[in-house]
Amino acid sequence: MGNIPFSRDVVSNRVNKIANLLDLLPALNNAQIEFGILRFCFSFPKMSYCLRTCEPSTLLPVHDSFDSHQSACLSLILGRPLTETARQQAFLPVKIGGAGLRSASLTSPAAFIASIAQTKGIVEKL
Repeated sequence: MGNIPFSRDVVSNRVNKIANLLDLLPALNNAQIEFGILRFCFSFPKMSYCLRTCEPSTLLPVHDSFDSHQSACLSLILGRPLTETARQQAFLPVKIGGAGLRSASLTSPAAFIASIAQTKGIVEKL
């Protein structure tokens, strides 16, 4: 997407915009709707492009920040702080007892490699 400082700035700005949206969720006063919006709209889907197009090792602090914002939002929805164990469980798939949130820090390497693999043929034709 660009050099490292540019990528870091772009992704940081995106995380800050998402964090501002996440801060508004508790105003809905409906935990089920808030969680659905967190999980399906305002969290991972808003970051997927950046995860696929930016080299993950250079953006790990930004990805960690994004994950922290998701955890903080979930904590507000639940009305209590999350323990470290609960935080880890929140990022597990629903089918194994998690909340189904997806961690940018854990997902970014696979997303980036998959993007490279999918575009390899196109890049070779250039």
